[in-house]
Amino acid sequence: MQAVVCIVVRQRPSDTRRCIEEWTAENIPASARQHCITLVLAELPCLHEGNIGRYGIRPSEFTAWQEQHQRP
Repeated sequence: MQAVVCIVVRQRPSDTRRCIEEWTAENIPASARQHCITLVLAELPCLHEGNIGRYGIRPSEFTAWQEQHQRP
């Protein structure tokens, strides 16, 4: 899960769910795939400057991702 969270924040895909689905299809067994997708989608809105370090995300990467997702 850590890897896909990093990918989403660093690459800032236009379709976050699709990015997560593609990553899990390549890296997670089918039996656990939907659970992983659900966890990642739940974790992304909970990211903040106090917890991004556990994902290896730099503050500048987080800020860029956050700004993209706060646009109207």
